[in-house]
Amino acid sequence: MQLLYRDSNVYTIPHLSMKELAILSEIGLGEMPTATEFVELVAEKYEVSVSGVWYTLKKLKREGHLDFTEKGEEERPLHLTESGIRVLRANMKRMTGGAEEGVVYQMG
Repeated sequence: MQLLYRDSNVYTIPHLSMKELAILSEIGLGEMPTATEFVELVAEKYEVSVSGVWYTLKKLKREGHLDFTEKGEEERPLHLTESGIRVLRANMKRMTGGAEEGVVYQMG
């Protein structure tokens, strides 16, 4: 599910799994030179499988939340897209019970 934007300041927040949210949080507002380096770092840090991290990265990319180089593509660093940044911030605010003034969040 994609983040929906409306003029009325109502946003629908896609539900992310804890794994998806952890990956978006690890990437944060920075960049990793390659997705491969990131996958190895996360797999070691969280003691999870490399294939599971790759699966989640590719899912988040398909949903438009992050971008990175896959085989046969022009090289670019792993980073959150604008959508990924908004989704991460919205999920973090929802989890902490906070919200920006004048903005209503609806669960999607």
